[in-house]
Amino acid sequence: MEEIFSCPIEECGKTYKTKALMNKHMKECGKVFKCMNDTCGKQYKHRGDLTKHQKSCGMVFICEKPDCQLELKSEKSFQQHVKVCGNQRCAACGQDFKTELSIQRHQANCRVRT
Repeated sequence: MEEIFSCPIEECGKTYKTKALMNKHMKECGKVFKCMNDTCGKQYKHRGDLTKHQKSCGMVFICEKPDCQLELKSEKSFQQHVKVCGNQRCAACGQDFKTELSIQRHQANCRVRT
């Protein structure tokens, strides 16, 4: 007989065929994922549902660094941008890079020429 793995959270009651699937479920079971848009307030049981919602919610992340003010709709893209913003910027296209070597490689092939 096949072993069944049950979620230990009483209100949940979900079962899984493998321990790995149950462990994946446990990372989010019982959590509430809230939209970061102050005017929205929607909540979801699953992170993926929140991610889908935020794409259409109108949430915009704005870089606060001087000379940037880039607006991004994705929190992940925004976090990646903030890590490199202003570090090394291509004068031709405005793209940011973490290292001098990265910008040198980019500038050798940048399609936007000044």
